[in-house]
Order: sequence, then C-alpha cells, then structure tokens
Amino acid sequence: GFLTTQCGSPAYAAPEIFSHQEYGPAVDIWSIGVNMYAMLVGKLPFKVEHRSRNLAKLHACILKGCEIPNTLSRDCQDLLSKLLEPSPTKRISMQEILRHPFLTSQSGP
Repeated sequence: GFLTTQCGSPAYAAPEIFSHQEYGPAVDIWSIGVNMYAMLVGKLPFKVEHRSRNLAKLHACILKGCEIPNTLSRDCQDLLSKLLEPSPTKRISMQEILRHPFLTSQSGP
C-alpha cells in the first residue's frame, strides 16, 4: 500500500512527500541518493533551511534538480541522477540499482 503521512527529515524527504501525494518504496530510493551524494560530495545535494516555512522553497529547489559534480565517474553520476529523479515513477528501482554499472564494475566513484 501507499502512505500519505509526512515524516522524516526534510533534507532527505522525496518530492512526493512535499506534494502530499501517496508514496511508496521510491521515497527510500530517494533517501539513498541523498545519503550517497552527501558521502561522496561532502554536503547535501540541496540547500536546507531548518524552518518549516521554508519547506516550499526546499521543494522548489529539489524539483530543479541538483548539480552532480563531474569529478565523479560517469557511472557514479548516472546512478546519482537516477536515485535523485524527482518523479517517483521514473526513479530507478532497487533491482535496477543492484544491476547498475556503478555497483557491478570495478571503477571507483
């Protein structure tokens, strides 16, 4: 089933949560993308202001997308862009993640 409650840290929340849409497992894929980006780049992919009135601003920023550094490998850039896809129906699935070249090849980040 799908959920509708808003929970979790805004910095890691998928766009569909901000839109008050029903959501499913794709929100967890989004969070993986935020964590992976933070570990590789050293900062969150979107600027977060910790006041609730700025959630709309954060949501707008998320929908514009984030800049993925070209210093990362192409496979890494590709996986990050698919993890941080704003549309949950276009976002990569867990099965696709496990088969992605970034995880299956011997190249680094």
